[in-house]
Amino acid sequence: MKKLYSDTKRTSITSEFVEQQISEISELATLHHHYRKNANYQDAKKLLEYMPDWRINKSIKEFSLVYEGDVKLGYDLKDIKILVEPNTQSIFIYLPEPRILSHSIDFESIQILWERQGWFNNIRFEDFKQFFISEQKKYKQENSEELKRRAREHAMKLIQLRLGTTIEHGYKVNLEQRDHVQEIPISE
Repeated sequence: MKKLYSDTKRTSITSEFVEQQISEISELATLHHHYRKNANYQDAKKLLEYMPDWRINKSIKEFSLVYEGDVKLGYDLKDIKILVEPNTQSIFIYLPEPRILSHSIDFESIQILWERQGWFNNIRFEDFKQFFISEQKKYKQENSEELKRRAREHAMKLIQLRLGTTIEHGYKVNLEQRDHVQEIPISE
């Protein structure tokens, strides 16, 4: 059986060795997605708080704008599980579900297409704030599965590249996605 060693020292390949190599990365952003979106906002002044469906005529405030945003998805590498099987010369890496590491709006990119103030119902900064919080949640719901799929694909390529530079040929790296990572028995 052929043993693998690190490039700098003659260290045997173990689960701890592989975990150390990967944990040096800490947080791995595997997908950066830039997007441009056209969105609308509308709100009307309520006649009475306890009758929210009654609205004051001509009190509708609304706007339409275009903005750009950036989403980064990836992994906290403390959540991965690693199993090294020396008999089969295999390294199994179990990745958790990718998560959104950051989601930001480029406020310099905002272009207001049109806006209309309502009677006694002016557009306020709070309206923009709530609008963008809502837009981020909506974007996450609408695009989550596709972005996570792409993040997983990139993670597999990046981890294989990282491990390929630290171990010699001979071990096969297997990456698996787990919705909920379970404890994996480690046998050395």
